Amino acid sequence: MHRLPGSLAVVSALLLAGCSGTVVLKADFQSFPAGGLLPGKPEDDHVLVGANVVFSDGKLILHSPPPTSAKFFSRPVQKPDATKNIFWRGRLKLGNVPVDFWVCGENTVGPVPLGGHPCPDALKLSLSRSKVEVIDGSGLKSHTPDPPLNPNTAYEVFMSFQLSSGTYYISVQEPISVQGAGALIIDFTGPLHPLTINSLKNHSRLALWVSLGQILGSSAANEYEMDDLVMREMN
Repeated sequence: MHRLPGSLAVVSALLLAGCSGTVVLKADFQSFPAGGLLPGKPEDDHVLVGANVVFSDGKLILHSPPPTSAKFFSRPVQKPDATKNIFWRGRLKLGNVPVDFWVCGENTVGPVPLGGHPCPDALKLSLSRSKVEVIDGSGLKSHTPDPPLNPNTAYEVFMSFQLSSGTYYISVQEPISVQGAGALIIDFTGPLHPLTINSLKNHSRLALWVSLGQILGSSAANEYEMDDLVMREMN
Protein backbone atom coordinates (compact mmCIF):
# COMPACT_ATOMS: atom_id res chain seq x y z
CA MET A 1 0.00 0.00 0.00
CA HIS A 2 1.43 3.36 -1.01
CA ARG A 3 0.71 6.76 -2.48
CA LEU A 4 1.64 7.61 -6.03
CA PRO A 5 3.22 10.97 -6.91
CA GLY A 6 0.87 13.12 -8.96
CA SER A 7 2.51 12.46 -12.36
CA LEU A 8 2.66 8.71 -11.79
CA ALA A 9 -0.93 8.72 -10.58
CA VAL A 10 -2.08 10.27 -13.85
CA VAL A 11 -0.21 7.62 -15.83
CA SER A 12 -1.67 4.93 -13.58
CA ALA A 13 -5.20 6.26 -14.12
CA LEU A 14 -4.77 6.00 -17.88
CA LEU A 15 -3.56 2.42 -17.52
CA LEU A 16 -6.44 1.55 -15.20
CA ALA A 17 -8.94 2.83 -17.73
CA GLY A 18 -7.64 0.22 -20.19
CA CYS A 19 -7.27 2.49 -23.22
CA SER A 20 -6.14 -0.29 -25.58
CA GLY A 21 -7.18 -3.79 -26.53
CA THR A 22 -10.54 -5.18 -27.64
CA VAL A 23 -13.56 -4.47 -25.45
CA VAL A 24 -15.36 -7.75 -24.68
CA LEU A 25 -17.77 -6.30 -22.09
CA LYS A 26 -18.81 -2.73 -21.31
CA ALA A 27 -21.47 -1.93 -18.73
CA ASP A 28 -22.06 1.64 -17.59
CA PHE A 29 -25.55 0.71 -16.25
CA GLN A 30 -27.11 3.83 -17.78
CA SER A 31 -29.74 2.15 -19.95
CA PHE A 32 -30.50 -1.10 -18.16
CA PRO A 33 -34.11 -2.21 -17.63
CA ALA A 34 -35.32 -2.45 -14.05
CA GLY A 35 -34.49 -6.16 -13.82
CA GLY A 36 -31.02 -5.89 -15.34
CA LEU A 37 -29.72 -6.84 -18.76
CA LEU A 38 -31.43 -9.98 -20.00
CA PRO A 39 -29.45 -12.47 -22.10
CA GLY A 40 -29.45 -11.64 -25.80
CA LYS A 41 -27.74 -13.33 -28.71
CA PRO A 42 -25.15 -15.99 -27.86
CA GLU A 43 -22.30 -13.78 -29.10
CA ASP A 44 -23.26 -10.89 -26.81
CA ASP A 45 -21.90 -10.01 -23.40
CA HIS A 46 -24.30 -10.51 -20.50
CA VAL A 47 -25.09 -9.26 -17.02
CA LEU A 48 -27.17 -11.45 -14.72
CA VAL A 49 -28.30 -10.32 -11.29
CA GLY A 50 -29.82 -11.97 -8.25
CA ALA A 51 -32.32 -10.60 -5.76
CA ASN A 52 -31.51 -7.35 -3.93
CA VAL A 53 -29.64 -5.88 -6.91
CA VAL A 54 -30.98 -2.59 -8.28
CA PHE A 55 -30.00 -0.07 -10.96
CA SER A 56 -30.08 3.55 -9.84
CA ASP A 57 -28.61 6.72 -11.40
CA GLY A 58 -26.61 4.66 -13.86
CA LYS A 59 -25.08 2.41 -11.21
CA LEU A 60 -25.52 -1.21 -10.13
CA ILE A 61 -26.11 -1.54 -6.38
CA LEU A 62 -25.91 -4.78 -4.40
CA HIS A 63 -27.78 -4.71 -1.08
CA SER A 64 -27.83 -7.16 1.85
CA PRO A 65 -29.28 -8.82 3.86
CA PRO A 66 -30.07 -11.31 2.52
CA PRO A 67 -26.84 -12.07 0.63
CA THR A 68 -26.95 -11.24 -3.07
CA SER A 69 -24.77 -11.46 -6.17
CA ALA A 70 -24.33 -10.49 -9.80
CA LYS A 71 -22.35 -12.12 -12.59
CA PHE A 72 -20.80 -10.55 -15.67
CA PHE A 73 -19.93 -12.56 -18.80
CA SER A 74 -17.80 -11.21 -21.64
CA ARG A 75 -18.62 -11.96 -25.23
CA PRO A 76 -16.49 -14.85 -26.56
CA VAL A 77 -12.79 -13.94 -26.65
CA GLN A 78 -10.61 -14.56 -29.69
CA LYS A 79 -7.14 -15.24 -28.25
CA PRO A 80 -6.97 -17.70 -25.33
CA ASP A 81 -3.38 -16.76 -24.35
CA ALA A 82 -3.88 -12.99 -24.52
CA THR A 83 -3.79 -10.82 -21.39
CA LYS A 84 -7.29 -10.15 -20.01
CA ASN A 85 -8.05 -6.91 -18.12
CA ILE A 86 -11.04 -5.91 -15.97
CA PHE A 87 -11.73 -2.39 -14.67
CA TRP A 88 -14.56 -0.85 -12.67
CA ARG A 89 -15.35 1.84 -10.11
CA GLY A 90 -16.83 0.62 -6.83
CA ARG A 91 -17.97 2.14 -3.55
CA LEU A 92 -18.63 0.43 -0.20
CA LYS A 93 -21.65 2.59 0.64
CA LEU A 94 -22.92 0.88 3.81
CA GLY A 95 -21.58 -1.61 6.33
CA ASN A 96 -18.23 -3.37 6.58
CA VAL A 97 -19.20 -6.77 5.20
CA PRO A 98 -16.70 -7.86 2.52
CA VAL A 99 -17.77 -7.79 -1.09
CA ASP A 100 -16.14 -10.70 -2.92
CA PHE A 101 -15.09 -10.93 -6.58
CA TRP A 102 -14.15 -14.15 -8.39
CA VAL A 103 -12.69 -14.29 -11.90
CA CYS A 104 -12.73 -17.43 -14.03
CA GLY A 105 -13.57 -18.70 -17.50
CA GLU A 106 -17.01 -19.82 -18.67
CA ASN A 107 -18.38 -21.19 -21.95
CA THR A 108 -22.05 -20.48 -21.41
CA VAL A 109 -24.07 -17.79 -19.68
CA GLY A 110 -25.68 -19.37 -16.61
CA PRO A 111 -28.04 -18.22 -13.89
CA VAL A 112 -26.93 -16.57 -10.67
CA PRO A 113 -27.20 -19.31 -8.00
CA LEU A 114 -28.28 -18.54 -4.46
CA GLY A 115 -25.10 -19.79 -2.83
CA GLY A 116 -22.01 -21.88 -3.15
CA HIS A 117 -18.64 -21.20 -4.74
CA PRO A 118 -19.19 -19.77 -8.22
CA CYS A 119 -15.95 -20.89 -9.88
CA PRO A 120 -13.81 -23.56 -8.21
CA ASP A 121 -10.75 -22.45 -10.22
CA ALA A 122 -11.17 -18.71 -9.65
CA LEU A 123 -8.88 -16.02 -8.31
CA LYS A 124 -10.63 -14.11 -5.50
CA LEU A 125 -10.52 -10.44 -4.47
CA SER A 126 -12.26 -9.38 -1.26
CA LEU A 127 -12.93 -5.74 -0.25
CA SER A 128 -14.10 -4.25 3.01
CA ARG A 129 -13.40 -0.86 4.56
CA SER A 130 -10.80 -2.35 6.90
CA LYS A 131 -9.21 -5.06 4.74
CA VAL A 132 -8.34 -5.87 1.12
CA GLU A 133 -7.44 -9.50 0.33
CA VAL A 134 -6.50 -11.65 -2.64
CA ILE A 135 -6.41 -15.45 -2.81
CA ASP A 136 -4.13 -16.56 -5.65
CA GLY A 137 -1.90 -19.48 -6.61
CA SER A 138 0.33 -18.97 -3.56
CA GLY A 139 -2.36 -18.45 -0.92
CA LEU A 140 -3.82 -15.45 0.91
CA LYS A 141 -2.43 -11.90 0.63
CA SER A 142 -3.87 -9.11 2.76
CA HIS A 143 -3.58 -5.32 3.18
CA THR A 144 -5.08 -3.18 5.93
CA PRO A 145 -5.92 0.28 4.49
CA ASP A 146 -4.85 3.19 6.69
CA PRO A 147 -7.11 5.11 6.78
CA PRO A 148 -9.93 2.64 6.02
CA LEU A 149 -11.64 2.79 2.62
CA ASN A 150 -13.96 5.79 2.47
CA PRO A 151 -17.69 5.05 1.94
CA ASN A 152 -17.98 8.33 0.01
CA THR A 153 -15.27 7.38 -2.51
CA ALA A 154 -15.68 5.19 -5.58
CA TYR A 155 -12.35 3.36 -5.84
CA GLU A 156 -10.90 2.29 -9.18
CA VAL A 157 -10.31 -1.46 -9.32
CA PHE A 158 -8.04 -2.94 -11.98
CA MET A 159 -7.33 -6.64 -12.54
CA SER A 160 -4.90 -7.90 -15.20
CA PHE A 161 -4.28 -11.56 -15.98
CA GLN A 162 -1.08 -12.19 -17.97
CA LEU A 163 -1.83 -15.70 -19.13
CA SER A 164 1.39 -16.16 -21.13
CA SER A 165 3.45 -15.75 -17.94
CA GLY A 166 0.87 -17.14 -15.49
CA THR A 167 0.85 -13.98 -13.36
CA TYR A 168 -1.58 -11.22 -12.38
CA TYR A 169 -1.67 -7.61 -11.17
CA ILE A 170 -4.52 -6.13 -9.09
CA SER A 171 -4.87 -2.59 -7.78
CA VAL A 172 -7.46 -0.70 -5.74
CA GLN A 173 -6.85 3.03 -6.12
CA GLU A 174 -8.32 6.36 -5.10
CA PRO A 175 -9.42 8.35 -8.16
CA ILE A 176 -7.11 11.19 -9.13
CA SER A 177 -9.97 13.69 -8.93
CA VAL A 178 -10.32 12.94 -5.19
CA GLN A 179 -6.71 12.74 -4.08
CA GLY A 180 -5.00 15.16 -6.46
CA ALA A 181 -1.35 15.31 -5.43
CA GLY A 182 -1.11 11.64 -4.48
CA ALA A 183 -3.45 8.70 -4.84
CA LEU A 184 -3.67 5.84 -2.37
CA ILE A 185 -3.07 2.55 -4.19
CA ILE A 186 -3.25 -0.96 -2.78
CA ASP A 187 -1.75 -3.44 -5.21
CA PHE A 188 -1.04 -7.15 -5.49
CA THR A 189 1.07 -9.22 -7.85
CA GLY A 190 1.70 -12.92 -7.92
CA PRO A 191 1.29 -16.26 -9.67
CA LEU A 192 -2.03 -17.50 -10.93
CA HIS A 193 -3.05 -20.97 -9.80
CA PRO A 194 -2.57 -23.45 -12.69
CA LEU A 195 -6.29 -24.28 -12.54
CA THR A 196 -7.12 -20.57 -12.88
CA ILE A 197 -4.86 -20.33 -15.93
CA ASN A 198 -6.53 -23.37 -17.48
CA SER A 199 -9.97 -21.98 -16.71
CA LEU A 200 -9.23 -18.64 -18.40
CA LYS A 201 -7.46 -20.20 -21.39
CA ASN A 202 -9.85 -23.07 -22.07
CA HIS A 203 -13.19 -21.26 -21.86
CA SER A 204 -14.61 -18.85 -24.39
CA ARG A 205 -15.80 -16.16 -21.98
CA LEU A 206 -14.29 -14.14 -19.14
CA ALA A 207 -16.58 -14.16 -16.09
CA LEU A 208 -16.65 -11.88 -13.05
CA TRP A 209 -18.81 -12.92 -10.09
CA VAL A 210 -19.67 -10.36 -7.39
CA SER A 211 -21.15 -11.42 -4.04
CA LEU A 212 -22.21 -9.34 -1.02
CA GLY A 213 -22.93 -11.21 2.20
CA GLN A 214 -24.06 -10.26 5.68
CA ILE A 215 -22.90 -10.62 9.27
CA LEU A 216 -24.46 -13.77 10.73
CA GLY A 217 -27.44 -12.87 12.89
CA SER A 218 -27.30 -9.18 11.98
CA SER A 219 -29.95 -7.18 10.12
CA ALA A 220 -27.61 -4.23 9.49
CA ALA A 221 -27.70 -2.98 5.90
CA ASN A 222 -24.75 -3.39 3.54
CA GLU A 223 -24.41 -1.86 0.06
CA TYR A 224 -21.82 -1.96 -2.71
CA GLU A 225 -22.13 0.28 -5.77
CA MET A 226 -20.52 -0.48 -9.17
CA ASP A 227 -20.08 1.64 -12.29
CA ASP A 228 -18.08 1.80 -15.56
CA LEU A 229 -17.26 -1.91 -15.79
CA VAL A 230 -15.05 -2.80 -18.76
CA MET A 231 -13.43 -6.09 -19.78
CA ARG A 232 -10.70 -6.10 -22.44
CA GLU A 233 -8.72 -8.67 -24.36
CA MET A 234 -5.33 -7.11 -25.06
CA ASN A 235 -3.80 -7.11 -28.52
